[in-house]
Amino acid sequence: MEYSGKNVSVVGLARSGMACAERLAAEGAKVSVYDMCSFNDKADEIIGLMNKGVTVYCRSNDIDMANTDLIVTSPGIPPAAPFFAEADRLGIEVISEIELAYRLSPCPILAVTGTNGKTTTTVMAGKILKEAGLDYFIGGNVAGYKPSAACRGREGLTLTECVGKAEKGSVIVCEVSTFQLERCTTFAPEAGALLNVGTDHLDRHGTRENYAALKAKLFAFQTEDDIAVLNADDPFVSSLADKVKSSVFMFSLQGPVERGCWLENGKIMFRDGGEAREALDASILKVPGKHNAANAMAAFLLTRKYAEKGAEKALSGFRGVSHRLETVDEINGVTYVNNSMCTNVAAAVSSVNALETGQVLICGGKDKGSDFAPFARAVKEKCRFAVVIGRDKGKILEAFGKEGYTNCCGAETLKEAVLLASEKALKGDSVVLTPGCASFDMFSSFEDRGNRFTEIVKEMSGKHV
Repeated sequence: MEYSGKNVSVVGLARSGMACAERLAAEGAKVSVYDMCSFNDKADEIIGLMNKGVTVYCRSNDIDMANTDLIVTSPGIPPAAPFFAEADRLGIEVISEIELAYRLSPCPILAVTGTNGKTTTTVMAGKILKEAGLDYFIGGNVAGYKPSAACRGREGLTLTECVGKAEKGSVIVCEVSTFQLERCTTFAPEAGALLNVGTDHLDRHGTRENYAALKAKLFAFQTEDDIAVLNADDPFVSSLADKVKSSVFMFSLQGPVERGCWLENGKIMFRDGGEAREALDASILKVPGKHNAANAMAAFLLTRKYAEKGAEKALSGFRGVSHRLETVDEINGVTYVNNSMCTNVAAAVSSVNALETGQVLICGGKDKGSDFAPFARAVKEKCRFAVVIGRDKGKILEAFGKEGYTNCCGAETLKEAVLLASEKALKGDSVVLTPGCASFDMFSSFEDRGNRFTEIVKEMSGKHV
């Protein structure tokens, strides 16, 4: 689509909406932005857009359909918003931010999705591209990822921001969510990885089947020239191997695959239909847990066409991403770990199993329609004690009780939970914030929750954040 002179409505003035509006204005489109914020909420951003010729409507999503050729929606806008049905009735195309970015991109896009591990895998892949000396960018839905000062401008961007900076010889790796995939109609990454499909966001998608179908949409518009990286250990993901049009590579923690990677005696092996060879020594990984070996395999396969030689050095130097099994401090022989990004049951189970030391767990928050029984079983096996917080702590404590786990209690605040956990922890233990729930009952985001945990721990140690 040629955007010059077109009337484009952007719904949502969060970071992706801002990027879309700026990019479309640069393309010569007549851009209108709609958001429910007040002018004072985002005065600087709004004035900046207005100076670029963008019209901004505050406290409104009442789109002028008569003067709209295209709508670009932010991922946070719920699909039940009335303008979706109205646009569909009038035949006005509605697309997501990543769809717009894909249409404008001058270079290959590599994409990662899944219930858990998306950001870690995306950043791993980006670091491999960087180590190979490529003109790389890391972007998309990389929640909570804060790049180093040296990497700002290349990492932690929206996909549209990446595209605006990229050139023909660049390579972009991005994380994408189901929210972003909902309104994609041509998005076809040159390589896409689906890490796993658990149960998440049922409050938006309704059923696990709907959620899984949206994850699989990552491959819907690929061709045989593209690459699909699939988890052989996940029944749903592996079932896609015979359904996608693209060239399939698998990864597994459980045993060999015909094309792809697997873990064997501490080594990451690789083959492409022929003889197997060692690709990487898994001992180089500095991030704990077998799930991170799976993430490393996915990153290796995703980038192999572009940067295989950069993998070993990049992965050996990768120390993880904030709020994901992030060591905050050690006090009196007890390690405090921030894993606030753990916002669903599957992630919580993986996190509990990733640490071999004694654990005192802090969990809970806003439930997303989860079954906490698997979490309760993992906690019973691995944790010395658990402190539960948040709106739905009663549901979690009930699940613990049904599994016969009684070394637990509730707390009203995160600070109270940290203090209780520190009393229960023994020397050599870890106090781990592994919520298994969304943060929005008590905090503005999982980053806010993790930062508050860090502040509390630093206060206990007498250090300043």
